[in-house]
Amino acid sequence: MNIARLQAFFPKDRHADIEKVFQHYVRKYKRDDLASFVGYLHKKELLTAETMRDILTLGEVTLSSGEMHEDLAERLPVRHERLALMGKGAMGQVFVGHDEDLMRTVAVKRIDPRHDGKRNVLSRFVSEAQITAQLDHPNIVPIYGFERDEDGSLAYSMKLVRGIELKEYLADARAFHERGETPDADHELAARLERFLSACNALAYAHRRGIIHRDLKPANIMIGAFHQVLVMDWGIARPIGDRQRVTDGPVREQTRAGTLVGTPNYMSPEQARGLNHELDGRSDQYALGLILFELVSLQPAIRGETKVDTLMMAAEGRTRPLEHVANDTIPRELVGIIDKATQVDPNLRYESVDALAADIRRFLRDEAVLARPDSPIQKLQRWISHHRATTLAIVSALVLTSVGVGAFIFWQGQKALETQRRQAEAHQRQLTAVGSMVTSQAHIMDNQLRSYESLTAGLAFSVERALRVPAKPAKTYFVEDFTTPGRGPPDQRLSPFYQEKLSTDFPDMVSAPGVDRAKIQGRIHQLAAIKEDLERTMLRSFSEEALGPAAKPALDRLRSTGLPFVWTYAAVEEGVLVGFPGTGVYTPGYDPRERPWYKRAKTTRGSTWGAAEADESGMGLLITCARALYDSDGAFQGVAAIDLTFSYVIDELLDTPKLADVGEAFLVDAENRVVVRSSQKDNARDAENYQQLPFEHSKVAAAFEEGTATGSLEFVSGDKKLLAAWSKLESIDWTYVVIGPADKMLEQAAK
Repeated sequence: MNIARLQAFFPKDRHADIEKVFQHYVRKYKRDDLASFVGYLHKKELLTAETMRDILTLGEVTLSSGEMHEDLAERLPVRHERLALMGKGAMGQVFVGHDEDLMRTVAVKRIDPRHDGKRNVLSRFVSEAQITAQLDHPNIVPIYGFERDEDGSLAYSMKLVRGIELKEYLADARAFHERGETPDADHELAARLERFLSACNALAYAHRRGIIHRDLKPANIMIGAFHQVLVMDWGIARPIGDRQRVTDGPVREQTRAGTLVGTPNYMSPEQARGLNHELDGRSDQYALGLILFELVSLQPAIRGETKVDTLMMAAEGRTRPLEHVANDTIPRELVGIIDKATQVDPNLRYESVDALAADIRRFLRDEAVLARPDSPIQKLQRWISHHRATTLAIVSALVLTSVGVGAFIFWQGQKALETQRRQAEAHQRQLTAVGSMVTSQAHIMDNQLRSYESLTAGLAFSVERALRVPAKPAKTYFVEDFTTPGRGPPDQRLSPFYQEKLSTDFPDMVSAPGVDRAKIQGRIHQLAAIKEDLERTMLRSFSEEALGPAAKPALDRLRSTGLPFVWTYAAVEEGVLVGFPGTGVYTPGYDPRERPWYKRAKTTRGSTWGAAEADESGMGLLITCARALYDSDGAFQGVAAIDLTFSYVIDELLDTPKLADVGEAFLVDAENRVVVRSSQKDNARDAENYQQLPFEHSKVAAAFEEGTATGSLEFVSGDKKLLAAWSKLESIDWTYVVIGPADKMLEQAAK
């Protein structure tokens, strides 16, 4: 037993005394478990009954060791008659059971027969029961005890909950809007938030007891027949961090680093990356934030087209836009709360689930929330709404005082004010139209970049898988093979687009100076084996249908006019890179590990986009999306990446159709440096080097720093009046900006 847990309930000057008493107890009674020692202290009148209760119900949850699980069922009686199968999960089956002694109906959970004899499943099953039983809270289902199932296997009984899942409840709320009706009192937003707060209470309590749930989702939250909320299914719950609190002996089963457990649609980024031993209450908070997203908008926060897409979105902390299913306005306070709870960086989330719940309660009381404080005007509006009688009295007095003077001024300026009002409204409509064009193009760019991130992530997963298994020896072509007549791939021929001889049957390879290829032949063969993955990623940048029979036309297009991705490649820590298509063109002394894209990805989790670089193969300025590669133990192995040309980014993504002729478009990074600008299009292909420059419009940059996601600004530069409109991208920490002469920009918007 960890005596420090007990000492925490006493003043520091008593800690030494508690230690002495404990050592005496262990020597005399040969026991060191918390419950018996606390009972001993109470019998000796060293603890009051109230303090004993607090220690036993508020301390950290304790788990038994693996050795105690093996014959547990044999020591137990059959207590409940199974009546009917109620449901199945990944690990167990739940039956309706009948208690003959107490004449009540219960739920009985047993290990699914498919897992009989599996020690890790048995250990997790016992832990689930022990954790749930010790979490004595109104919003957590009560456990009655272990028993032996009718077939002799281990089972436990618990309260039979009558009700529906939160998932069904939200579907009912959504159905009101789909029918064009206003939700009833039981399904309106305030009622949904109150139910969410009950779930928060359960999780905050569990976190204080040192336990995280790890599988929070609407299907694991029940709403009972009497409107009580119960958090269910603690099957993969575990102590926070690396602690495994057991009574004695080693724990048989732990979640291995890198192993994914949980439901991807509701995982925190750190959980989706397999960082199991780094998880704490903030990971559950992120899942609660995603549930709150769904509760407020009535549609899921994460919905990928495939399981891999979903997992990628979870790992990178990407959600769909927060929009109500029926386009109702979502209060700005709730938007701020959801945004804070679902920050990718756990340090930027609420400090606890209690703090998250407190902000929701502020919203329900119509108070300012911490996640998005009121502006001065909003503070005034909120004060007025809370003090209507006082406000009416003040306004009435001001009106009576100024009515005479006001009438004369109004008569004098009515016509001029009306003209000014109409001009201002027309101007505002034009500004709104410009902003809408820029925002619309930003959304298009966002969606496209996200799809490219998904392709990069898919490539990275494929490469990681290939690097984990031995590969058969295969024909490889290094730089010197491509450049030596007669030694290159047989399909090498001149490409009009690449302006080099290239191969689509074989990738090229390059090794850093000093690398002894003979010593890493196994790794080289593994890299050669990913040729199909590199090619498939390249073709999918053009079209998902450009595979199979459609691959040849797509490869012909790659040679003639190019595809969106100009290169796909992977490099490893041993200093070798494999790239598709194969050209063998690299600068002398090329070392992939020294390239900016490699260094950037090495220190970043998830996909990372890089500022422009000049391509050593002669394709001009490129933008790179790269992603680090890890082995099954989480150790860094290398980087997978794709390249886009400046010309493609400008033509297909940067230019807003109606504003392209009158304004210049920019992508500006978080440090207010220009990533790419549309005026670079003409010399992008011929550039041999690139220097990232500061964004020259300081007034516009200052507006970015105020934090507004979208906006516009009219300003004077030299003798010109300019208009800037911007929209921050969601997929990358970049801002899309279009700047041009104000009169021409507004004129285009009016057409």
